[in-house]
Amino acid sequence: MKKADKIFLVIGSVALVGAASVGGVMLLGNGADSNQTSTSSEVSTSPESSQADRVSSQSALYKDGTYTASADYRVPEGHTNIIDVKLSIVDGKIATVSLTSQADDVESKEHIGDFVEAISGDAKGQSIADYQPSRVGGASLTTGAFNDVLDAVRDDARA
Repeated sequence: MKKADKIFLVIGSVALVGAASVGGVMLLGNGADSNQTSTSSEVSTSPESSQADRVSSQSALYKDGTYTASADYRVPEGHTNIIDVKLSIVDGKIATVSLTSQADDVESKEHIGDFVEAISGDAKGQSIADYQPSRVGGASLTTGAFNDVLDAVRDDARA
């Protein structure tokens, strides 16, 4: 083999490996982002209380009452998790919040449990108008779905 052919072969091999590495990094980088950006949530709400018709005296923006909403989202493992939230509003503030979930894998159950623990005390007394829980490590998809639920409850509870 001629020296020029060897140099061409080495340079071509290095370029091929480099291109494959860059492509792999781009694919993996975009794949991780696509799990979060392509997360879709389906949310449904329904007022549960006769208090839903009474307009709050402190905040005329939202009706007092108990609201339920659900959201589902896909996790990187391919499963779909569902959260069901029951939230009570009194005078424009979150009075109570409870969350139940349906998850197929142990990791999701742990993340959802961490999320529930983090918001249990945090949400109570917060204004429904602008409450946004901070992301809980490992439970960012659950946090996003919960924020979708909050938006649906806000829409349903508007006076």
